[in-house]
Amino acid sequence: MHFPPYDNKNQPIVDVEDSRVPLNYFNIVKLKKGEAFSYQVPGYETCIAPATGSVDVDVEGQAYAALGNR
Repeated sequence: MHFPPYDNKNQPIVDVEDSRVPLNYFNIVKLKKGEAFSYQVPGYETCIAPATGSVDVDVEGQAYAALGNR
């Protein structure tokens, strides 16, 4: 399945229980330095993959600082 590039405004490209791929959740989030983004996907494992820069991640109180840095 191919999704052509577009501005998804940080909304899921494939949301939970999507009829095309019901077991997947996919989002591209674009942030500027100092901006934050929060999400929850109950019942799904998630993966955060910084394409550029680095991110600080907090998962249920467990903090991971400066992940990425490509």
